[in-house]
Amino acid sequence: MDDNVAAEFAAIKRKLQSKSEALSILNRELTTCKRERDHFKQLLESKEASSPSLNKKNVHEKEPFNFSELSLSSLDKRGFLNEIDELKRKLRAAQNEIKGLRGECGRERGVKWHQREELIEEIEEMREKIRAMSADLQSVLDEKEELIMERDAYRFKVYRLNHEIQTLLKSDSGIDVDSLVMENTYLKERFEQAVAEKEMLQQGLTKYKSMLDKNRIKGNVRLGTNTTCGGMVVTHRQVQELLENDNSVWKSPYNAEATLADLRSLSLALLEALQDKSLALIHQRKANKILAQRVTTLEGRLSEEASVFPSQVLVQGLSNVDVNKEMDKSVVEEYKEYMAKSRIQEVDEPTVRTEEEACSVQKEASEEEVLPPELQELVLRAMEEISENAGTESRWPECNELSTTLSSK
Repeated sequence: MDDNVAAEFAAIKRKLQSKSEALSILNRELTTCKRERDHFKQLLESKEASSPSLNKKNVHEKEPFNFSELSLSSLDKRGFLNEIDELKRKLRAAQNEIKGLRGECGRERGVKWHQREELIEEIEEMREKIRAMSADLQSVLDEKEELIMERDAYRFKVYRLNHEIQTLLKSDSGIDVDSLVMENTYLKERFEQAVAEKEMLQQGLTKYKSMLDKNRIKGNVRLGTNTTCGGMVVTHRQVQELLENDNSVWKSPYNAEATLADLRSLSLALLEALQDKSLALIHQRKANKILAQRVTTLEGRLSEEASVFPSQVLVQGLSNVDVNKEMDKSVVEEYKEYMAKSRIQEVDEPTVRTEEEACSVQKEASEEEVLPPELQELVLRAMEEISENAGTESRWPECNELSTTLSSK
């Protein structure tokens, strides 16, 4: 539809251009005719002025009427009238076409005005968005100013806390809050580890107590010492004394059942002791891991070239706070030197402690795990007797494992 209208508009426009060109041609011809008429008039007047006598003679004479010229002029007049009618018709058609074109142009202008209104609405919406964004930007700038003020307040607070801690502890070097927090976390981990070890020991004691209460049978073999918890705990010294004193107790035929029960309880006690030692070893490994992590963190902090703790980074930019900058620099330098020395000492001390603890654990494990040869033979015999009985083999699977471990040793 739009293509057809455009084609019609182009055709009408071409027609209008052709008619306007025809009118311009007619106007040019009319101007040339007027020019010729004026020229002839001038010639006639010049001739009349040059021959006044001729004019006087012929004043009263009548000129003959030339009918041929009159006929020719009427024909020309009719032709001109026809041309004028045709031109008027063309003019009316052109005026009608111009009216149609003006209507189309008005409609197109209406569409353009509608588009302009849409553009104006979009511009107004964009202006509203710009106003909202400017308001948001102003709010963000206000928040930034508030955060800067809070940062300065925190800087002053950190500086004040460090100074108060230094005065309370009466130390010449600077003390940082972050170092105290880190030390507190480390001590908290060690405390939790100690609590876990204490609970493990209490569980072991309760196990011993319940096992001895259940499996206590009267016989010639009596081992154990009264503890504060009310139970009987077998020690290596008691077993060694029992084996060194007299072996006639084991040979009596009347004490077979009691001896077997005591040996079972002894083997279970040894198995529980091995399990406890393994748990203690696991806890020691965890402690070593914690110490290793602490050493790595301390080494990383020592390798850094900037300030050691975040609070020191915060304290370095005390520009908006009324604090003496020279005093801050001296305190920071003294604090860095003190922390470097303390870290070197801390790195040396945990390694020494870990080595001493590892040596003590190895000594204790070697003293407790290694049994006398007579006791090992006695335990092996008891295990062989227990393995011969099918019922006892299903009831005591842990004893078989203990026998295999002792035989391998």
